[in-house]
Amino acid sequence: MKPPYSRTVFDLICEQAEIDPSRIVAIDAGASLTYRQLVERSSRVAMRLRKNGVRRGDRVGLLSDNRAEWLEIFFAAAALGAIVVPFSTWSTASELEFLLNDSEVRWLFTIDRFGEQVFTDAIVSDISAHGTN
Repeated sequence: MKPPYSRTVFDLICEQAEIDPSRIVAIDAGASLTYRQLVERSSRVAMRLRKNGVRRGDRVGLLSDNRAEWLEIFFAAAALGAIVVPFSTWSTASELEFLLNDSEVRWLFTIDRFGEQVFTDAIVSDISAHGTN
């Protein structure tokens, strides 16, 4: 195994997938996700992100509860050299507005709602005002 400082976090996941591809890396709502599946899905997401303009150094926001897609987007962005900026699903609309502006994310991936929190209204108005993708 190479020292971790010489590789990206996506490289480490790929290495684990080569060593033990069927090992479970996460369980989401009762369904399991293996290292092989995580690498395959993250690679597909990375290709779509690249096709849509995500580049090294871009800040990619992630507003979601704990789910497999969170991991897929995280590792896809990391594979491209993008900077993942996770946001809390417990943030209020005003907190999200501040965090989105302060973090300077270019891309935002989100779920519509979490519990009583509805994110789309606050995000759409902030995106319109600031031009985030």
